Amino acid sequence: MKNAAVVNPYPMTVAQQHAEAVLFDCDGLLLDTEPLQALAERCFLLSLGGIWYHRPHVLSPGRSIPDTAALLAREAGVDMPDDEAAAQLLHYFGRATEWASLPLMPGAAALLDTLDETGTTLAITSNLPEPLLGRLLDEAGLRGRFVVAVGAGGDLAPKPAPDVHRAACSLLGVAPEKAHALESSQPGVDAAHAAGLAVTGVAADPLQLNGCRQVGWLGSLTPQHLGVAVHGLPRG
Repeated sequence: MKNAAVVNPYPMTVAQQHAEAVLFDCDGLLLDTEPLQALAERCFLLSLGGIWYHRPHVLSPGRSIPDTAALLAREAGVDMPDDEAAAQLLHYFGRATEWASLPLMPGAAALLDTLDETGTTLAITSNLPEPLLGRLLDEAGLRGRFVVAVGAGGDLAPKPAPDVHRAACSLLGVAPEKAHALESSQPGVDAAHAAGLAVTGVAADPLQLNGCRQVGWLGSLTPQHLGVAVHGLPRG
């Protein structure tokens, strides 16, 4: 059964109770990418002569593509440049997303609709490179729902670095303390905290994430939980 309660040992500050923007992670939070990520990791590992041990996801959720690729190459016993490994893994993931559609995670559409009704500014922050991120958002019909979509790459280090959150806030013209991040992985939670945002973790397992208020699925969130004003109702 989905967890309907917000576990909140981390109350928001006064500033965070007046959120002007909500920043969504993409893969694993809005879009159910994990099966295709696991497929890409398996294909990459097998291409290097490694052995896949039939585990559903070889690495922890939220790990960046460069880190994932480097770890898999080491597991396969192959010495290759990190950027080459990352490019190959990204190729397999990109191909996987061409073969299969990515469904929305449960509760995502309803929460986006509700936040749209409040006029809240929405953005995407992701460890995916922006060209692939943009394609996935277009294919899911989500691109137009977000003012900006910021992916890792170039000068922006992937989560747990705070770069993508800070860049999104800068592009939106919103102070980090007036933005609320939704993250489904520990690197994402750590990145949002490092950038100065309030953060809510979304994970079915309450022990998966540390250092944030948590929910089991997006459908249990309301604008008030995120510090977003709703006429006639209290925030936070």
